[in-house]
Amino acid sequence: MIDSQPYASNDKGRHMQLRLKYLKDLRQPLEQVWDLIDQFILPYALDVKQKSPKFQLSNKIYDGTTINASRLFASAFVGTVTPRGIPYIDVVTDNDAYTQGSKDLERYCKSLEAHFYDRFNESNFYERETIFVKKAGDYGTGAMYRHVNPETGNHVYEVLATKTYFIDEDAYGEVDTVYRELYIQNRHLPHRFPDANFNERILNRIKNNAGDYTKVIHAVEPRADYDPSSPLAMKKRFSSCYALEEDNWFIADESGFDSFPYLIWRPEVAPGMVWGVGPGIYALRDSQILQQAGRTLMDAANKAVDPPWTVPIEIQGEEQLFPGGRNYISGQSSAMQPLISGINYPIGQDQADRLRQAVEKHYFVDYFLMLNQMDARQRTATEVMELQSEKSAVISSISSSYTSGVLDILLENIFYEDIQNGIVPRPIMPGSRGRPIKFTFNYVGPLAQAQKRYHKISGPQKAMQDILPIAQFKPEVLDLLDVDSYAKLIADANNSVSLILDDKIVAQIRQSRAQQQQAMMQAQQQAQATTVAGQYASQASKSPEPGSPMERLMKQQQMQQ
Repeated sequence: MIDSQPYASNDKGRHMQLRLKYLKDLRQPLEQVWDLIDQFILPYALDVKQKSPKFQLSNKIYDGTTINASRLFASAFVGTVTPRGIPYIDVVTDNDAYTQGSKDLERYCKSLEAHFYDRFNESNFYERETIFVKKAGDYGTGAMYRHVNPETGNHVYEVLATKTYFIDEDAYGEVDTVYRELYIQNRHLPHRFPDANFNERILNRIKNNAGDYTKVIHAVEPRADYDPSSPLAMKKRFSSCYALEEDNWFIADESGFDSFPYLIWRPEVAPGMVWGVGPGIYALRDSQILQQAGRTLMDAANKAVDPPWTVPIEIQGEEQLFPGGRNYISGQSSAMQPLISGINYPIGQDQADRLRQAVEKHYFVDYFLMLNQMDARQRTATEVMELQSEKSAVISSISSSYTSGVLDILLENIFYEDIQNGIVPRPIMPGSRGRPIKFTFNYVGPLAQAQKRYHKISGPQKAMQDILPIAQFKPEVLDLLDVDSYAKLIADANNSVSLILDDKIVAQIRQSRAQQQQAMMQAQQQAQATTVAGQYASQASKSPEPGSPMERLMKQQQMQQ
């Protein structure tokens, strides 16, 4: 088959044309699945295959379980991983060999945490993050573009519609290429690309068809002639190029980025695949059956409430089926009666309930609504925490892909960009000897803490529960336990290490307590000795009673003398 589209009139445009064709072929197998997701999981779809996007409502949704599960997954995931207003970033360094105990380094890490929170609060990150997560949950891949507002200097985050972009990855499985389709009104082209040397054809379209749209391809990919020593935008690590596809790939703008400006989240990536897989794809088949079951139940309910009737032919056209209607017939055999009876509605309802549970499990609803879905039996706080920690382990694979594949990259890019722009000071610490200081981002949000508790203290807690009963008949077994280490482990698992005092301070406290106890014992012994001595002295000053053993003993002593 011969491609009817004319070849680009420039080398860069030709490269983008061929590259986009390859990326479209790479994405093509997923598009049919996405169409089904639009029909059976989402209440609406945005048709972006046309210049003026069209909003379409799904006509195949008869049960809202999947819609609610999708929304809950996105909002609850963000609320437990990156909760706004609650600290969830912990900046640490692995250069402990020469910076351990450095108060300057500790203050610098805390200042970085505050800087990241400020960056997010000044931007629209939290407002867009939930949509970003929902796209990845439903379609298996989410994309968000980050750029800087030139007037305020704040970051701006833009979530991409799933069917408007194409991706590819490097040799290590990391996404490093994004081709994006944009439709820009002709009247906006001069403002979007002020330095573009538009040809006469484009200028005429801008002038005569200002309200129409032009298809623009934005390509971001690694630059082949990258020069890290050059300050020029054309030599940066990632190239950024805007081309007008319908105008022989006319290059409207070309620049570059030091870091990849797109955030791509793929909850899971199957071997050999570039695009990801998420809860929505896993739930698709169950959702399809559930929607069919919902339609069947709706039809059954309608037939049970308003069934079809058998009507004698002699009153055809005169039957009154409304409430209070009168229908006059000649005999019992020709009486009016419902055509359908005995609909077994509960059986269909049970099947629908099983499908709803399956869909909710795909979206981890049982974890996020764990407290609401517990049985009526009263549970202790310890039981609730253990159950929460255990269930958090189920979602750990997805949450770790988000923290490592999105948050780590985002924080690292913000850090180095703001250092280059002079917004954040460079970390120069005494004793580093010129070696670079490496920072690591740990996450301490509610979900991370629950996972940490499960992996760190589930084993020690089980050991303590098994050992303590033995101590009831053999107390010496407690001598084997290092209770201090167990307490430190619990504090660390609950992100409360700051509550643990330094070992030197603990030693001083215990020494002081031992001295106080020893002094109290000596005081008690001295008091007891004084009491006993007083008792003996009082008894010695009294005369023995007549006939008592003491009197006979004293008489014997006198006779011997």
